[in-house]
Amino acid sequence: MKSVLLAAWLVLPAAAQVIAGGVVNRATGEPVAQVRLRLQGKTDRFAVTDAGGHFEFTGVQPDRYSLHAYRAGFLGEVRTVTLPAGAGLTDLRFPLTPQAVISGVVVDADGWPVREATVLVMPAGAGPDSPNAGFGYTDDLGQFRIAKLPAGRYYLRINPFSLRNWDARYANAAYPAGGASTNQPLAVSAGQELGGLTIRLSNPDGVTVQGRVNMPSGLHLPPPFAPTPILTSDLSGELYICNSCRPDGAFTFRHVPPGYYWLRFTPLPDNRGDWAYWSGAVMKLEVGAVDLSSVQMALAPDDPHDLRGSVISDAASLQAQARLLLLRLDLPTVQSLGRAVVEGDGAFLMAGIQPGRYRIDVTPPSLVGPWQWGVMARLGETDLPGGEFAFNGAATPLRVQLISSTASLSVQVAGAGGRGVWDAVVRIEPVNPALHVKAGGATDQNGDYQGMLPPGEYRVWVEAEGAGAAPARTVRLAAGANPPLRFESAAGAAY
Repeated sequence: MKSVLLAAWLVLPAAAQVIAGGVVNRATGEPVAQVRLRLQGKTDRFAVTDAGGHFEFTGVQPDRYSLHAYRAGFLGEVRTVTLPAGAGLTDLRFPLTPQAVISGVVVDADGWPVREATVLVMPAGAGPDSPNAGFGYTDDLGQFRIAKLPAGRYYLRINPFSLRNWDARYANAAYPAGGASTNQPLAVSAGQELGGLTIRLSNPDGVTVQGRVNMPSGLHLPPPFAPTPILTSDLSGELYICNSCRPDGAFTFRHVPPGYYWLRFTPLPDNRGDWAYWSGAVMKLEVGAVDLSSVQMALAPDDPHDLRGSVISDAASLQAQARLLLLRLDLPTVQSLGRAVVEGDGAFLMAGIQPGRYRIDVTPPSLVGPWQWGVMARLGETDLPGGEFAFNGAATPLRVQLISSTASLSVQVAGAGGRGVWDAVVRIEPVNPALHVKAGGATDQNGDYQGMLPPGEYRVWVEAEGAGAAPARTVRLAAGANPPLRFESAAGAAY
């Protein structure tokens, strides 16, 4: 009888190492104490800088990590750190940017302080739906102070909630008055506090907007209800409810400031009977210095259709995880119309879709982080850039193709002396506008960025602090490994 000796190999984890360095003030180069840092990745650890700005994480496994830094008076920052096996990192230099601050007081037309007003800080050039850079509220003295702002050029938007309860003529205001149309924005630099602003609100009478919701014959709301349209400012998003709404559809808005608005009427969800067969009405409206007295809105017949299609993929696991989200784009705000679950064969159905302009999005809930695939959408024989399309109720099928990210992209950004530039921004855009991918990010402390993309042709460009954006370069990626793409930056190394 033979004896068989089975040898079992014990695989030991890589030796734990150290990540250490210093946090400095980006503007002065001086060390910053009491910075709270968090290292997230294979391990999750915390540290606080000492009086010399020094920090240290011990017992860290080799991997790719996100390093977060927070401190009062500075902007929070996140950077990517790659810890190779066999060598710790002990000389990281993490710069933090001092915050900018805008402060002042809001008063009414008579100079009295306005409490509980919302003050939004909007980047110059931002549209009505753009995110704000910061916000705050006035206190009982009308004072506000908005911190954690990056250096930049801004306008302020003020919404005097409590004041409007006393005088409906007070509307949202911009500072400097008139906004981008008449004045230069406020400019603040890193570490600067721009204070002493006095924002005086006015209470102009505005104009009156009158009109009628024209309802089909025999269609009416049961007493005591009346059609109630809503006026929405295209600039600030402020809502105006009609001051007078009659059962015959006539409506009146008073004290409406000049500007562009969306006028919208939607039947209430609990309307019964014939209302179920009619959709709402929406129109763009320009309000000037003269009253409007003959605005007409017409209800459109409710005309729902089924939107059918299929999801195809070169990987069965991606197809099985896909969830489709339909967004309507031709309304005052983008509206989500719901999700469709993809069947095992890739087919999907979205019922009750009105004619209009839409965008199809794909979300695989089990995938975390950057997409591991690209999306190409087609309606019939037409490619859909950005996944956007006009739906007219026709039975033309919608095809959504998921393409596995099997091509690797390596970007190297070198600065002065050939050293890697930390936190350079890498932007990636498909040359084919019909291909939709989520890609790009920031370089690690070695100036390296690694990404996975669907095979194809892309434009790649980088931007490093103090050097601006480098010219875009076009690269064709094949499945598997590809030659690294190297950029030279005028910026110095960041560590």
